[in-house]
Amino acid sequence: MSKQIKLKPVVDQLPNIEAVLERVSKVGSRRKSEGAASSAPWLRTTTTERRPPGNGLSKEFQNRFLFLQAIKPAGVKPRPTLRGGGGFTLIELLLVVSIISILAALLLPALSRVKESGKTLVCLNNLKQIGIMLTIYANENQGFFPVGYDVSLPQADRPWYSKLVNGNYMQKTDVLFCPIAKSATGETQADALYWGAISYGKNRGLDIDYILGSPTYGVAVPATLATIRSPAQTILMVDSWAGNGLNADGTPFSWYGFCWVNPWASGNGTGVAWPRHRGICNVLWVDGHVTGVRAPNNNPASIYNVNALSEINPSVGPDYWNR
Repeated sequence: MSKQIKLKPVVDQLPNIEAVLERVSKVGSRRKSEGAASSAPWLRTTTTERRPPGNGLSKEFQNRFLFLQAIKPAGVKPRPTLRGGGGFTLIELLLVVSIISILAALLLPALSRVKESGKTLVCLNNLKQIGIMLTIYANENQGFFPVGYDVSLPQADRPWYSKLVNGNYMQKTDVLFCPIAKSATGETQADALYWGAISYGKNRGLDIDYILGSPTYGVAVPATLATIRSPAQTILMVDSWAGNGLNADGTPFSWYGFCWVNPWASGNGTGVAWPRHRGICNVLWVDGHVTGVRAPNNNPASIYNVNALSEINPSVGPDYWNR
């Protein structure tokens, strides 16, 4: 109550609001007319003529204005804006940076998976094109596919794709390399083509008859389209791996893969099916369709298991390698 009693005389001394507004309006009109006059050289006047001392306000009004400014609450400042020259606080900047970091951590793995999925589609398309070329070649060569790796020929002509290139069935050799497969020993694609170290291997079971139930080859009898009993369930080409094997001259195989694949997992990993696409091995079947076969538990060594590309043992599971 004591504060209200003390403030009451102060309030009584404040000017009438209508009078203040009228005075401000008159001052604004005077300034506008002075601005218009200043824009015309012949209407300009001196500072003392245009603007009387005190900006045209009475001494009493000025004193009351200063008094009102003095009794404003301390610490109250206008809110800064970007237009007015204000900026972000350190906390706001740190908050924005942290949000961007979180979003990047969430999106980058997803973008990486999308990129790898695109490469997997390119690999499937490569196999599809190879299947078309091999089918055309077989139809024009009494139903025979080219031998996966013919050791009776000079080195450059041994891989199966040399028949397609020399016969103008294949115009570009880019389709022989999966975009995910890389050479760990630094070979160029030209070197890989010479040694047969490409990304896709032909099913060796279509070139050489093998003994069922054991990793042993029999007589070299290439299969034909007419002699393959189940084209839709017989492997023609597959993602391959060269492992740690050596060429005839002692140089290491490229890790792009190898041009033929055994129907079973070999001891040193040379010429085997390989699930390089996050545990999935892309397969070209004899009838021309392509699929991705996942290795159980994403373990590359299990790609020959019964639930994937079964080894040659009818008593265990289906045989996708036998003609």
